[in-house]
Order: sequence, then structure tokens, then C-alpha cells
Amino acid sequence: YGYSPSIWIGSTGVVGTDLIAYTWQLGNGWSASIDIEDGRIGRNANVNNVSVATGAWLVGGPAPGAANSIQPIPAPDIAGNIRVDQAWGSAQIMAAAHNMSATYYGATTLTGHPSDTYGWAIGAAFKLTNFLNPKDDLEFQIDYAKGATSYVYSIYNANAWYDSGNSVGLGWSSDGIYGGLTAATGTSIERTEAWGFAAAYQHYWNPQWRTSVVGGYTEINYNATATALICGAVPATPTIVGASMSAVTNCSPNFSLSAISTRTAWNPHPTLEIGLDLIYAHLDTAFGGTATLAPSGARPAGSYVIEDQDYWGIILRVQKTLLP
Repeated sequence: YGYSPSIWIGSTGVVGTDLIAYTWQLGNGWSASIDIEDGRIGRNANVNNVSVATGAWLVGGPAPGAANSIQPIPAPDIAGNIRVDQAWGSAQIMAAAHNMSATYYGATTLTGHPSDTYGWAIGAAFKLTNFLNPKDDLEFQIDYAKGATSYVYSIYNANAWYDSGNSVGLGWSSDGIYGGLTAATGTSIERTEAWGFAAAYQHYWNPQWRTSVVGGYTEINYNATATALICGAVPATPTIVGASMSAVTNCSPNFSLSAISTRTAWNPHPTLEIGLDLIYAHLDTAFGGTATLAPSGARPAGSYVIEDQDYWGIILRVQKTLLP
């Protein structure tokens, strides 16, 4: 529906997810599927110990406790769906169990580790074909996860959106948060909550012209215990490694992303496409105040104002297909 992803709803991504699956054809268009899949690399398992001083929290690079944030030898994820395919389109409900075990609190096995746990995700989706007009499509998906964020939001890592000057929006997505350097002082894993939806509609004006509209919303939330681990004693300086934050009026790692885009494409010849993609996205950060940030890409270190950010994009694409 567009030339660049304008929404971040959970998906297998461009490189796919390694899995083994089986589908039962139940008859009359109904089917049921189950799979075991790579939950560590394909789903970017990300459980962070915020007490370990490595990495740069919310700014780029690995998360706090990066050495402690990768699962040791994880069990695979288990996912499944029940689906129906008919002349009008298709619909399904789906669920997944996501292993989110963590490694040790400290640098050795003597420090112990949090108890192993699982996250989970549920969702529903449908697609209507020949909607309103022949060839038109309407699609919708909604998901909720607790400790399995990538099934809702496909980007793990920092969300640092810089505006001109010294303005920045901050956010972080993870499966879970824990703290402590030993089993005696360490906490259990606090699972991150995420939910989101996406919708798309594509209309064919004629065989050569088509227009699509895509929109979506994703929200990441941390509970009070996880927020306290990240922020420390508010209004004191939050325990965010690599970003010495000061004058924070509201310390909260919660954030949301919303976006809408439209793409119009023209095919003057079956092997030639000329299209224009217009994109708008908004980052709503719960942080407030200022932060002294480390360098990030071309952005120098310095004091930045933390506030919501807007993004506009335009993509012109000319594509000639040489081979079928």
C-alpha cells in the first residue's frame, strides 16, 4: 500500500522469521495453523536489566544491560491462528506465546537470574476484497501483547526522533524490564504491554490508476514497577545510562506512535509504475523536561528539550520491470 512503511504493526519483516508450521484445511475455507518459530532473532527478544551500566538507554545502540538483555538458549515461540478464506476475503484470530527468559543479574553465574517467564500476544484481522468497487481492498488488524512486543510493534531499540535545533522525542520498546546485580537484590521481569491497530484501503480508479490510504496506532506501556526501575526516584535524575537527564517534569518510558499515509500509483504500461507516497507520523512521548544526550549519528552531544515530534515524508518512485 506504500513505498515505505508508515506504520509499525507487528509482522515478519523483510527478512522473515524462521519457523516450522503445519496447517490443517478444515473445509469450506476454514483452516487452523500452528508453528514454532525463532523468538530470539526473528522476534528480537529483548529483556533489559536497567541496573547494568552498559549501552545507551533511549538514545541509540544497545539497551541498558545489553550484555544481560539477550536470552541464553531460548525456547522457541509458539504461534497459531484460526482462519477463514472466502470469495469476500479472509479473516482470522491469532495468538502467540513468547519466551522472554533473561540471563544473569551480573557478570557471572553466581549472581543468579530472574525466573524464566513467557509473554503472550493475541490479535484479529480481516481483509475484504472487491470492497465497494471491483479490485478494491480493505484490511484491518488489531493486536495486544504482554511481554511479546514484536507481535504488535516491529521495531525494537531506541526511538529518538530529533527535530531541528535541540528538540527530541524519546521512547523505548522492550519485552520486559528487570533490575539488580545479584539474586538477593534483583527483581523479577516486569512484562511490557503493547497494543496497536492498522488499517488500509486501496481503490482502483481504473486499470492504470490506484490510490491507497494506510493508518495505524501503537502504544507501549510500562507498569509502575518497571517505570520506577527506569526512572528512579522522581523527580531525581532517572537511571538512564548514556543520557544524563535533568529537569525532567515527567519521567515515563511510555510512548505511542501514530501515522497515516497515502500512495497514488500510475501504470501507463504493465511494466512501468510511477507513484507518489505522502507520509505523516507522530511520536507522543510521556517524558518531559530536558536531557543531556550523548552523540547519536550526526547529532552532537548536548542539552535537548524532550517533546512530541512530527514527521513528514514524500517519496516519488519510478519503477521499470525488466523481467516478469
